[in-house]
Amino acid sequence: GKEAEEEDDEEHPVLGSVSEVFLYFKRSLHQCSAVDTGETLLHLAAAFQEALVNYVEGLHKHVVELSRPRGGTARALSQAEERQVALVVNTCDYAADTMDQL
Repeated sequence: GKEAEEEDDEEHPVLGSVSEVFLYFKRSLHQCSAVDTGETLLHLAAAFQEALVNYVEGLHKHVVELSRPRGGTARALSQAEERQVALVVNTCDYAADTMDQL
């Protein structure tokens, strides 16, 4: 499964990988905008949008796997699994908020 490297955002921890993704996006957009603010920047933004969709799809698959019944029967999530789901939800919230700031 996904590793649970976390960044503690006070009460709402997120997966550390999301911060790395957005830092890379921000630096790249800044560097590109210093050279070209036209079509190249738009292509870069579209590529980042696609990468973010893939990242979120990976998070979704992780949650689906956690919630999948074992042996054909429904079951309650363990505390560790609940924490993983909470991390994914917090990470998606963080991603949505941060995307608006880019």
